[in-house]
Amino acid sequence: MYITKVFKGNDYILYSGEDVDVATITSNSKERKYRSIFFALKGQKNNAVEFVDEAIENGAVAIVSKTYISDQRKGIAYIQTDDVQKLMAAAAKRIYREYMHGIRLVAVTGTNGKTSFVNAAYQMYNNLNKKSSFTGTLGTNIKNCNIILPNNTTYDQSVYYELIRCANTDEIKNIFSEISSQGLALGRCEGIDFDVAVFLNLSQDHLDYHVNMENYYAAKRKLFDSCRGLLIINIDDQYGARLYREQKAKGKNIISYSVNTNADYMIQNIVSGAQSTSFELISKTGRDFYTLPLCGGYQALNITPIIILMLKDGFTSSQIKAAMTKIKTAAGRMECVYDGKPSVYIDYAHTPDALVKALSFLKSAFGNNITCVIGCGGDRDNKKRSLMGKNASDLADYVIFTNDNPRGERSAKILSEIINPIEKENYIVIPQREKAIVYALKNTDKNGVVLIAGKGHENYQISKGKYEYFSDKDTVNNYFNETSRA
Repeated sequence: MYITKVFKGNDYILYSGEDVDVATITSNSKERKYRSIFFALKGQKNNAVEFVDEAIENGAVAIVSKTYISDQRKGIAYIQTDDVQKLMAAAAKRIYREYMHGIRLVAVTGTNGKTSFVNAAYQMYNNLNKKSSFTGTLGTNIKNCNIILPNNTTYDQSVYYELIRCANTDEIKNIFSEISSQGLALGRCEGIDFDVAVFLNLSQDHLDYHVNMENYYAAKRKLFDSCRGLLIINIDDQYGARLYREQKAKGKNIISYSVNTNADYMIQNIVSGAQSTSFELISKTGRDFYTLPLCGGYQALNITPIIILMLKDGFTSSQIKAAMTKIKTAAGRMECVYDGKPSVYIDYAHTPDALVKALSFLKSAFGNNITCVIGCGGDRDNKKRSLMGKNASDLADYVIFTNDNPRGERSAKILSEIINPIEKENYIVIPQREKAIVYALKNTDKNGVVLIAGKGHENYQISKGKYEYFSDKDTVNNYFNETSRA
């Protein structure tokens, strides 16, 4: 397809080169893609214009950028536009249009729970022979794609549409995707026609980027403003209730659910133990009891929109219950990594609300004697640090504060901001994360529980711009392997 056809109806200037024939698109200069258009997006740290030569070496025949590129090569088309992301969205939709048929795109957003949602959703549909996949924080299970996955929760159009092409080839029927507020704010989802959009919750996070909660909410709302299909919204918090009212006023097709507020689907009688969670779901058609093999009462709110969608698809409650029994926990999401004495859980909880929910669950399931290992990320929302520290001290019996990706900030500064509001004397500071975890494992009573929070599935520690291998799970396993040999 020639670039004039790819970009038809959009604002751009072909200022050098000819109307070349293109086959695909990319925003990653390292991807080897034959006859591709390279979109030079400006990132937070780098400007992709710096990598144009690398993109050409890897097969690009057209370059799209916001700025004029003076160092030009023969046979390459150079295109200038005010909005590179928008033009990439238009190109992706046109080039990959034939692969969209037969695939339903389900988007989920929320401060917490996105990974748990997509992990459970794709498994439950697969368990009922509806081949499905996921994209998000844990990557994707879509196979045989010639792409380099970025280290983002939400991929841009060049990656997402290529995944759709691969999913189509593999006869996948549903793709469940995590959509972040930053991805929405940066336009990564523009032009993607999601069939279903799910809202889980909204609480404080990412204010280093959004500055305030109103901007944070506005970014989330973009997903629902653009979705012309079904909206499923948790109306328990003020932002969900507001989103429901705003979208209802626009005549959108919406289903609400809630624990505390009258809704289309009401969640009641939540009971969560060490191995499972059960709850009652009530709607105008009746009531049903569900049990899932995931711990944490909050999982009921992550699973309910999946149940709603499956009921809309015509599955019976009996089928849904059967599909639910085989769900496996998402990596690093209230994952029991040592079921011994003491029990050890790792969880991605890195927001005040998520930490409260994780610790509250453990207290309800196990009682007292809970040790929490926790830190806060550097170069991220520093307004939540004092809240994280106070929540940990208030809810855990003992806390070890430690590093969690300090990035470019001083570890001592982050830790002092975390402990600043704490009045209780139930904590210690051990900056080195491995030592903090080992200290917790050594000193927690054998009948107690250790929660290692913040990093979850991550297998790295970022400090001073460098990534070094580190895994909470591996640290726990190594400790118990060594103690068992001693």
